[in-house]
Amino acid sequence: EEVSIHIYVLEYDFVIIEEIGRDDSTVHSVKLRDFSVNKDISVKGSLLSRCGLYNIIPLEGNSCVFKFGKTKSFVSDINNTSLNNTDVYNAGIKNTDGLSEDIIKDDYECIVVVNTRQFVSEMMLNPAEITMEVLDSADSKKTFAYMKRSGNR
Repeated sequence: EEVSIHIYVLEYDFVIIEEIGRDDSTVHSVKLRDFSVNKDISVKGSLLSRCGLYNIIPLEGNSCVFKFGKTKSFVSDINNTSLNNTDVYNAGIKNTDGLSEDIIKDDYECIVVVNTRQFVSEMMLNPAEITMEVLDSADSKKTFAYMKRSGNR
């Protein structure tokens, strides 16, 4: 199957590399790569591996907004029956208020604010628990068509 490769540059020598199927728009693999030591860091059990990364918008300082979501649309999602998949996953989202363990379905999307340096450090230590501020989340009944930076927000 033909795949598209998405590369997101994070901190210094760290990038996220995703392989997404062109036909079915599913995430085939996700890697966090450290180019300084030429090594892949495991993302197993993380929200990144379960949902995939849709977009990153840099904010000021070390903060970024991430949109996580499994659907990578290269064609219209209208009438896409695969969006009704009800497989449930347990993802370790550790919010800034200390709460964790949200229920994640295949069609789950969320928009979060992360400190990129902290994100990389936590992915290296325990990818199942990443500290992030969840701004909003969605499932098969709604989606975030786009996101943009407005001023400092």
